[in-house]
Amino acid sequence: MRYSTLAGGAKRAPPVMCVAACELFGLNRLAAFPTACALEMVCACSIPFSSSSAIEFIQEKKFGELAQCSAVCGGLLAGAEDEEVERLRRYGRAVGVLYQVVDDILKAKSESGDGAVEKGRGGKSYVGVYGVDKAMEKAEELRDEAKKELGGFEKYGEAVLPLYGFVDYAADRGFSVG
Repeated sequence: MRYSTLAGGAKRAPPVMCVAACELFGLNRLAAFPTACALEMVCACSIPFSSSSAIEFIQEKKFGELAQCSAVCGGLLAGAEDEEVERLRRYGRAVGVLYQVVDDILKAKSESGDGAVEKGRGGKSYVGVYGVDKAMEKAEELRDEAKKELGGFEKYGEAVLPLYGFVDYAADRGFSVG
């Protein structure tokens, strides 16, 4: 566990998202650290299992659930209103699934060499079921959905910007969505 958590290359997105959501509502980031550390440990210990053929993860059960939990935990720690927590829940799910869809697109394109990937080509992924073009459309929808949810936090000014950063990072790894 220690090795996985401290290993180079760990993305640390779940704990950072938790801290960013906590700060959005004005609470000091230190208040989120214990929960953020727990989220990182969950993420780190799930990595070896996520590619296991024995455990079939679908999009919403991969990073979608963890991102949703991360955003919601930050909001709950800071005393967000119920409506705000629900908005964070929808935002987190959209960002998490967006990250996974883009990850699947990048993997499929790198495996095909020329970027041409046919639908129906193995696996429980958007690319495997629908093909790259439909997966890219889904990624664009998810990006728009996540940003729409963040629009409800405009009253918090620049404090919402780190959460927008997760959307852009999830979408723009290796190609541009939207």
